[in-house]
Amino acid sequence: MMFIKRLITQGIIMLGVFVVAILAIIGVDLIIACVIGGGISFGGIVFGCIKLRCPFCHAGIPIQGFFIEYCPMCGEKI
Repeated sequence: MMFIKRLITQGIIMLGVFVVAILAIIGVDLIIACVIGGGISFGGIVFGCIKLRCPFCHAGIPIQGFFIEYCPMCGEKI
């Protein structure tokens, strides 16, 4: 389940980057495109900070990487 949450988080962050690129290509002002894409990416980071938690000690799990098998704080297998 943690892998799915991490994948969703990173997907939302990447969606923000793609939105900036698409809006820039179709001619939207670059500042507006960056604000919209940055908001989407920030939403992905917030989602990751809320949902990526150790089920045992409730410490935050890093967003980077895909295969984290053990909690960096308590050492329990996730």
